[in-house]
Amino acid sequence: MSETKEEHNAPIWRAIHALEKKLAEYEKLLELIKKYKTKVIKLNLSLKDDIISPVGAYDLAGNIEWRGTNYTTANDHVWTGIKGKLSDYEGDVSELLGDITSAINKLIGMISDVKQQIRNLKSRLW
Repeated sequence: MSETKEEHNAPIWRAIHALEKKLAEYEKLLELIKKYKTKVIKLNLSLKDDIISPVGAYDLAGNIEWRGTNYTTANDHVWTGIKGKLSDYEGDVSELLGDITSAINKLIGMISDVKQQIRNLKSRLW
């Protein structure tokens, strides 16, 4: 006795529905990661515009009495200490954005694989 169309297709449809659920989860996660990547980029730009640029533009030698040793010491501290910390921060942000981009690319590949699996299963339907 041969199987009916429904008997043949039922397990395939179950597999397709499971893959569609997985696909929806991956797509939702992808959008969330993209959203947070954009947020990190915006926060980093805000830091540069609102903090780094004003600090860099601030004239520590504004008062003649301040010039000399005080100015040199303060200027060295600002540019050695703060710039060192900012450089570390920028390196960390760059690494984070690279990791996020890698995760996005991996998810795109996983989404593509699931879509291909769904197409393959649909081709087996009667």
